[in-house]
Amino acid sequence: MFSYRTDEWETPLDLFNVLDGEFHFTLDVCADPKNAKCKKYFMKEQNGLAQKWTGVCWCNPPYGREIGKWVAKAVKSFATVVMLLPARTDTKWFHDYCLPFGEIRFLRGRVKFGGSKNNAPFPSMVVIFRPSVFPTGECYYAHDKYSACYSGDLVRHEVYHHDQGGATREKSKRYGAWVTLCPTHHGFVHNFPQFNKDLQKDAQRRVMERYGWDVDTFRKRFGKSYL
Repeated sequence: MFSYRTDEWETPLDLFNVLDGEFHFTLDVCADPKNAKCKKYFMKEQNGLAQKWTGVCWCNPPYGREIGKWVAKAVKSFATVVMLLPARTDTKWFHDYCLPFGEIRFLRGRVKFGGSKNNAPFPSMVVIFRPSVFPTGECYYAHDKYSACYSGDLVRHEVYHHDQGGATREKSKRYGAWVTLCPTHHGFVHNFPQFNKDLQKDAQRRVMERYGWDVDTFRKRFGKSYL
């Protein structure tokens, strides 16, 4: 039987292998020498939350009270991060980070974690956070001499989130078509059509460059071309 006296649940190798075949992980950000899934990994003593995450990261974090910090770190990192998480859809961290910014894959049935005889007493999900095709960490317009930025917390903006009734929002997350904006320019993008059109064109060029697509391929993925 499982006990809630631990918040550490070892990644099932068969599940990891399937995901590794898709993502080709380079870093396990939360591991120990006995259960690390990548050659490069951060141990508890190194505190993965304090480290820089790079490349393609695997993260099966402790499922206790600190779990929200791991999810927040994934959203703010500049890496592709794939997380195995309990499907706690009523939590603050799910609504603040997974739902708006992650690609969510709910797992059928209950996972049997490594070294356990029984399936977990909770449902699980895999959540993927992908880096932006834009430089992040400052407003997209920070160096625009014609449009000054003003202070305030940066806002993450999915470039195509309103198109086709919102259907392209998930695609914006999946392909990195998101940008960070200061509050002023976030308002500009929403209220001035030309700002939004220019941003959409730039995003398309960057997405096409990252994935090696031509215009037709982009159109097939997003439903239209913005160029």
